[in-house]
Amino acid sequence: MNRQQRANVSVVPHRRHEGLFIVNGQLCTKNLFPGDDDKDDLLFLQQNEDGTEEVHYRVWDPSTSPLAAVVLKGVDYFSIKPGAKVLYLGAASLATVSHLSDIVGSSGMVYAVTSFSSLFTQLSDMAIKRTNVTPINEDPSDPFKYRNLVGTHVDVMLSEIPLDCQVQMMALNASYFLKVGGHFVVSFEPERINFGLPIPFRSVIVLQYSRLHGHRLEPSQEVNIGGGLFYYVGTYKGRAQVESQTTVKHC
Repeated sequence: MNRQQRANVSVVPHRRHEGLFIVNGQLCTKNLFPGDDDKDDLLFLQQNEDGTEEVHYRVWDPSTSPLAAVVLKGVDYFSIKPGAKVLYLGAASLATVSHLSDIVGSSGMVYAVTSFSSLFTQLSDMAIKRTNVTPINEDPSDPFKYRNLVGTHVDVMLSEIPLDCQVQMMALNASYFLKVGGHFVVSFEPERINFGLPIPFRSVIVLQYSRLHGHRLEPSQEVNIGGGLFYYVGTYKGRAQVESQTTVKHC
């Protein structure tokens, strides 16, 4: 059952990120599709100034959506805003998909790519109401297969794939879909990703940075959200020579 609060609701637009709000001290998105609230959502309800309807603000919980933790840790900027087109590789968090849907709004789109049938089914159910979500049941290592569903220009690419070859997947998808100057957000766990080498924790982070840089994915900010999970946020500088391939092999 939703937990709802109507009285004494204070709404302040986020000072850095358009489409986000601080409501009674908590990070929120404005529900684009009222009635599609998750049963566990904490909702703040505010009457419109003309008194015609209530606006639903959904708390963006970092415990169910690591991207919310990235925002709360103070990431500077990543182009996820109203009207943006976002490619989400792995689509690991349904909560993240639904809040991205709120943020980009009716003029934006969230392309959620997963190779897991069960997750695709849940995304498809979500997309019945959230018409700005496009579920894609394909392997993110082979973007050629879903090129016609995404098109050529997305503003942001988010990747949450716990595999050593994640950077290669990102680079290949970026060469197909991410506009030059677009932003990327990528998660990684140094303790799980050691590239097959017995190297120290901090060296894994440095190596990950180097691999992104080598694919013209230029990190500008490193965010440690705790629990051994890090995110890089940065800008795509354009296709590198290595992206002449059409799929990531041996992943």
